[in-house]
Amino acid sequence: AIGDVIAENYIVSSSVTYMTSSFSSGSTIFGDTQDDTHQFTGSLTVTGSISVIDSYATSGRLGYFYASGSANETSRNLVEIHNDNAGAGETTGLKVIQDSDTWAVQIANTHATNGAGLYIAAADDNNRPAFRVADYGDNDLFTIQGGGNVGIGTMSPSSKLHVHRSAAITEDASQRLGYISLTKTGGDADQNTSLEALKVESVHNDASSGFGNLIGMTVAATNTANATADGRGDNIIGMEIDTTHTAGRVNTLTGNYQFINVDAGTIDQYVYGLYTQMDIESAANITGNVVGHSIYIDNDDTNAANTFGIEIDPQSTLTAGIHIKGGGMAISGSSTSTGSFGAGYFG
Repeated sequence: AIGDVIAENYIVSSSVTYMTSSFSSGSTIFGDTQDDTHQFTGSLTVTGSISVIDSYATSGRLGYFYASGSANETSRNLVEIHNDNAGAGETTGLKVIQDSDTWAVQIANTHATNGAGLYIAAADDNNRPAFRVADYGDNDLFTIQGGGNVGIGTMSPSSKLHVHRSAAITEDASQRLGYISLTKTGGDADQNTSLEALKVESVHNDASSGFGNLIGMTVAATNTANATADGRGDNIIGMEIDTTHTAGRVNTLTGNYQFINVDAGTIDQYVYGLYTQMDIESAANITGNVVGHSIYIDNDDTNAANTFGIEIDPQSTLTAGIHIKGGGMAISGSSTSTGSFGAGYFG
C-alpha cells in the first residue's frame, strides 16, 4: 500500500513508500530491503510492542529523533518512556544491550554554555538504588541509593560513602582499597600555598544539643583469625604515615603534626595532645616487650645541630616537663642520667 496510513487519528506522512500487512499475525511492516524514509507527522500510539530491526545498513542510525523550536518554548521531552507496570516483577523501562566493543549508551549535551548531561530521579524508597553500575557478571561496582548514600563494591551502602572489597589475596601480593594522589606539576607557588590530598572534618554546630563523641577520623586494623604457624603473620599497623623528602630545599619536615586549638568554652576533664590507651588481656601471649611509645632515630647527618628523642618546648608555665604517675618508673640509657624515679614530677 502506498499513501496515507491513519494511526490513532493522526495522519502518517505520505513519505511511507512501502508497507506490507500480515493479517494472520497482526504485523505491520514499513519499508523493504531498500533505504526507505518514513516520516510520521504528529503522534503515533502503539498498543502492544514495536520492534525496529536494521540488518542491512552498515553505517548511520537505526533511529533518529529531532525536535525543533525556539528557546522560549516550555520544556518538553524528546522521548518519554512511561512504565506503569507496577507489581509485575522486574519490568525495565529501557534496556540497551550492546554486543560490540563500543559504548552501549552515549549521552552528550552540545549546548555552548549551561547544558546538563544526565539527570536521574530516585524513587521514594531511600534504600533502593537510583543509579547502579555492575560488571559483566552482575557484581556490584558502583551504587547511588535514593537517600544519597554512595557505595563502591556494595549495593547497600550504610553511610554517605561506603567502600567495600572482599577478595582472596595470595602470598607476596599487596592490595590497596583506595588511592588518593595530589601532584603539583607546575606553577611557582609560594609558602602560602597548601597542597592537601585529603581533609577529614567532623563539625558539631548546634548550641541547643550535645553529643557523645566527636571523632574526626577512625582508622582500625583488625585481625580476627589467623594461622598459628610461624611466619603466617607479620605486623598489624593501625596507621602508617610516611613523610619523604628526596631533593630540593624545605624549611621543616614533620612526620605527624597535631594541632590542638581551644578558643573558648568549658572542658570538664582534660586536654591531651596525644593519648594512647593499651588494653592487653591475660589470654594474650607476648614474648617481647610492651611499649607505649617507641622512638627510633637513625641520623647519619653530622650537620644536625642536635638530635632529640623527645623535645618539650613550653610556651607557657609548666608544672613539669614530664609527669610520671605511679611508682617504680625508670629512665635508662641516658648519657647524663640513669637510675629509677618514683612517682612525682621532674623537668
